[in-house]
Amino acid sequence: MKQIIYFICCFICMYSLLLNFLTKTSADNTTQTKTEALAIYQSLLDITFPYTIMCIAAHPDDEDSDALAFYRMKYGARTVLVTATRGEGGQNSQGPELYEDLAIIRAKETVAMANRLDTVAINLAMPDFGFSKSSEETFKIWNRREALRRLVFAIRAFKPDIIITVHDRKTGHGHHQATRLLAEEAYTLAADRFAFSEQFTGLGRLEPWQVKRLFARTLSKTKFDTEFDANQVSSIYNQSYSQIGYQSRLEHRTQGPWPQIDLKSERMVRFNLIKSTDEDFRRWYLLWQGIPNSDVYNKIQTILFDEQVDGVEKLSKLPTEALTNRLIKALNVVNSYLKEEGKSSDYQAKLLLEKLQKALLIVTKISLKVTPSIEKTSPGQSFTASLSIYNPTKSVLEVKSLSLATPNFWEYEEKNKLNTSIEAGATNDQEITIKLGLEAKATLPSKAFIYDLDFLEPQINAIAKITLPELNEPIFLISKS
Repeated sequence: MKQIIYFICCFICMYSLLLNFLTKTSADNTTQTKTEALAIYQSLLDITFPYTIMCIAAHPDDEDSDALAFYRMKYGARTVLVTATRGEGGQNSQGPELYEDLAIIRAKETVAMANRLDTVAINLAMPDFGFSKSSEETFKIWNRREALRRLVFAIRAFKPDIIITVHDRKTGHGHHQATRLLAEEAYTLAADRFAFSEQFTGLGRLEPWQVKRLFARTLSKTKFDTEFDANQVSSIYNQSYSQIGYQSRLEHRTQGPWPQIDLKSERMVRFNLIKSTDEDFRRWYLLWQGIPNSDVYNKIQTILFDEQVDGVEKLSKLPTEALTNRLIKALNVVNSYLKEEGKSSDYQAKLLLEKLQKALLIVTKISLKVTPSIEKTSPGQSFTASLSIYNPTKSVLEVKSLSLATPNFWEYEEKNKLNTSIEAGATNDQEITIKLGLEAKATLPSKAFIYDLDFLEPQINAIAKITLPELNEPIFLISKS
């Protein structure tokens, strides 16, 4: 049950990563304005791109940061990073902490890295027992079937179209070899209705998922299927994709110092196609080229773009009210599409709906905030928290529902009712009292829980269902604390 809640919360809360990445506070108003513009641009780019790319790696810092930055920031790909371990078997360049204590630090570093790349981060919580010589040795410690079960769960939960990995099957660290083998096995088993069929019942209600292609990085300059230059400079972000990736790697402080990268010459990233569901892929194609996308993406193009607004950059520079109107119309089209016969299971359409909701919230700056009165708790303790919904738009915002999700053995009581109608420019607050039962876990990150899949997850999840006058269906407003 905890695994299901963990993955689903990550899935529905992707937009919060974008806000964390792109709306960091600054004393410089000019910088903040540029940051907000970037946030809007990225959210609009996302609604033009239908595919999800998952990177599978063994340890924190094994992620393909160049590729994640390139596909995320250049194309708007939804990116997911799966790491097998928390990296507790490595060295610590920053202090004396090792083993489980180091895992706590590296888990936080991985979150910071993922925020930099606006990427969803998942950890399979396999033990990092130090250097391993082979995959066989690794699987004796990991339990191959359990590691595979967790990876299949992640694939079914996030439904990647493409998987990438930097690891080799036969050389290098045994954890790397094992992770590569797991990626290949999970590619096949995630689509198998008879594999880990218990994942299809219960709260998660997962379904088999067929990944379209699996790629692995290669250092060969001649034997490869696709490539890109990570030193391309983004005119929007005003830096190269390799710089963005490098800045994310700096968050792995315990594994530093990181050497500077060469920004003057080419920095080629090359992949070989390892597995595919079709034979249409040709050399030099982009990873997703030839993979079909949902018709609904074409349906919203004429709403978002026209002769004057012929691209994402121009769209992002529209006045707030004009851009809001286009997003609401697009949302209504996608909602109507999903109600058509046989369309309710269109995963790309459902994902597009979430992306449009995220873009609308970023553009309008409607927000839900949870503010607990304390940062750390222990069993038996009580504290208060404030829930605030801010409506900066020119329209009345209607709150259809507001719910709170807390860990096991937590109870809460509302001290006042939140207004269901929030006037333009107004903020509505609700105070709640929360009490932890004696069996509740302490919220301080503890080495006793580092192998839990919900380690470091937010404790209070608030979800509001809201609507604006022109919307034909409510949208979700989410906050974690």
